[in-house]
Amino acid sequence: MSQSNRIIVSFLVLLAIAGGVGFYAYKGVWQADEEDTKKKDVEERLFAPYKPGEKAADAGAASVDFVKLKLTLGGEASVLERASGADVWRLTAPVETNADKVVVDSITSQLLTAKFKYVADDEPDAAALQKYGLEPPAFTVEAEAIIAGGERRSVRLFGGVENTFNGSIFMRRNDEKKVWGAEGGVKWSFQRTPFDLREKQIVQLDEAKVTGIAVKTKNNEFTLERDADKQWLVKPAKVAKGEEASFTADQGGISGMISGIKNERAIGFPKELPMGEPYEDVTFELGDEKVRVKLWRIGGGDAGPQKAVAWRENKGGVVIAELPENALSFFDRNPWDLRDRSVVQFKKEAVTKLTFHLPTGPELVVEKDQNDAGAGETWRVTAPKAGPAKQFKIAALLWTVGSLKANDVVDDKPKDLKKYGFDRWVSLAGADGKELGRLWVGAANKESPGNTFVRGTRDAVISSDAQRLADLPTKVEDLLDAPAAVSGDAGP
Repeated sequence: MSQSNRIIVSFLVLLAIAGGVGFYAYKGVWQADEEDTKKKDVEERLFAPYKPGEKAADAGAASVDFVKLKLTLGGEASVLERASGADVWRLTAPVETNADKVVVDSITSQLLTAKFKYVADDEPDAAALQKYGLEPPAFTVEAEAIIAGGERRSVRLFGGVENTFNGSIFMRRNDEKKVWGAEGGVKWSFQRTPFDLREKQIVQLDEAKVTGIAVKTKNNEFTLERDADKQWLVKPAKVAKGEEASFTADQGGISGMISGIKNERAIGFPKELPMGEPYEDVTFELGDEKVRVKLWRIGGGDAGPQKAVAWRENKGGVVIAELPENALSFFDRNPWDLRDRSVVQFKKEAVTKLTFHLPTGPELVVEKDQNDAGAGETWRVTAPKAGPAKQFKIAALLWTVGSLKANDVVDDKPKDLKKYGFDRWVSLAGADGKELGRLWVGAANKESPGNTFVRGTRDAVISSDAQRLADLPTKVEDLLDAPAAVSGDAGP
């Protein structure tokens, strides 16, 4: 054999030996270590629904849907159930009601992610279990989950006392003898009372679906209804002579009332209602569904802090809850105080023409271009000169007129308008030429510094913030975008 052949053979032998060593390292060391790591990861989890290396039946990502939880604390058991992961949680014992999703999610999250930190005792005797607070346990958690493929798997955890050395908590799992040490924060998720687990949002509403509200309180009675444009209208139960039977409501105010009662959370769940008639009785209409809420005022003086007791009935049944006193403030309102405080009521998108009448000089007219190209809307000054308008200026003026609110009604039915000095106005018209609204601006209100007399949709004389009107134009140059290029008349 030649020297070169001997070198090649030697190289191949060495390569084979290296491959064998590598294969041994992979199978005997690296792969074994990987298996040990996976096994250790599963073993250290509070709940490992999948075995080491196990995948979902369809070879996809592993999925876990908890469907039952039983938490026992202080000898009282709370049971939470749902049919599948797509359903909502219900508390089924010791009472049957909706569960607090946020609280339940914190429990299931801990079950899936929390791990034991160390082994405290491999073979504890009875005395040791008492020392760890596990005989009897301070709390227990039983969980059942459905994994991919439909199989049900479960775990039972026992919680003990805190390890004062490092703040961890002693725990056992299923029938294992071993005592583990888990993160101390675990107990805050698992030590839950029936009150902790109950849904505390008593009035659950989707405002967009509410079509009507009937309100009857100790002091007031009215209904709220939506018009064709989904705007809230107020209809007082008793209409004084000369008053409107129905009027536009302050839309933000009504939203605030609904949000207010929605955001109240129960601070207790009494078994019985107070004696006597309720302080408030409110019914929400949601198409074919109704949600009715009755509120009683309790406490005060020697009876302690004032609170409210709520009785709520919806398609899910009846709930009695104790709420903070603030719950009584949302709907006990004088209907006339719910009136839209906008001085001029109109739809901005419907405006195609603005006319500014000045104390002296010609009127200023701005019209929207009829543009079908899909670009943003544009405006042109058409009188007393023609030219492109300052687009942001017009948008700001529309916003100013539309958002102007009444600070105070000075004269609800004025007989003499001259004394208020109304010498200028802004008119808003639609595509058909009809006036959509008009804002009259008068003199300064000397009795209320910083305010000006104005009139709008209601014709009443109103006091409003003068600063909000400071940007109204006083000459055509305030509106023209390019004064030097304009023509001398209003023609095209």
